[in-house]
Amino acid sequence: MEINIIGAGLNGCLTAWKIKKKFPNYKINLIDSSDHVISAFDSINIGEGSYNNGFHGIEFPRSKNLCDFLSSTLNINLVEKKKC
Repeated sequence: MEINIIGAGLNGCLTAWKIKKKFPNYKINLIDSSDHVISAFDSINIGEGSYNNGFHGIEFPRSKNLCDFLSSTLNINLVEKKKC
C-alpha cells in the first residue's frame, strides 16, 4: 500500500508519522512545493533582517509529546523560554 500526503508542514508530517506507526509496511510519500519539511519553522528575510515566520509558541508541558517528537524524531531543536 502507498499513501500520498499533500503538504509537508507540521500537520502533514505528523499525519505521515502516525500512519507509518500504525501501518509500518505502507510507503508514505510527503509531497510539498518546498525542498524540505516543516518550512513554516524557517525564518524569512526582509531587507537586512531575518524574521521568524513559523509557529510562535508551543505550550509546555501540555505539548510535551509534540516537543519530544519534534526533537527526537525530526531533529528540530526547540528552545524553552519561560514566561515570554
